Amino acid sequence: MNRILLCFLFAIMANPVNAHGSKDYCLDKTYERLVSEMSDGSYEALVAFIRCRHNHDGGNLGDLYMEANMFLEKDPFLYGHILMSEDVHLAPDVKSFFFHLPVELVDDLEGQIKELEKRKNLMLNFDNEYFRHKMLPVFEKEIEQHKSWATESP
Repeated sequence: MNRILLCFLFAIMANPVNAHGSKDYCLDKTYERLVSEMSDGSYEALVAFIRCRHNHDGGNLGDLYMEANMFLEKDPFLYGHILMSEDVHLAPDVKSFFFHLPVELVDDLEGQIKELEKRKNLMLNFDNEYFRHKMLPVFEKEIEQHKSWATESP
């Protein structure tokens, strides 16, 4: 619990809640900066991305979601807590925080299935029952879809 408290105290002190999502707050949250800081494991950058994701689009947004997805593997409990604290569970793009797979798996259906199963298992560590209840069936459906594609492939 201390790691969660420290993470949010740092993020809140560095970025006041009243600035959340505002144009001024997001102005310096560039694609390059967020990718660099998230790839270095910065939870502050993850929170900044969550708050400013609507300022990004296309391939850049996809890259940022892929970086964010890596935090699920790094610490599933903390990732789930951050997503809940930032109200991602209510957002229409909630799936993007789980299903943006690494580029190297683009032509590897079996690898995609393994990665989705791994992420589903990691999500079981989420502290929040709502997230588990909402997302587990989505994971199951996504995995089944990938398995059906794999059986259709030559």
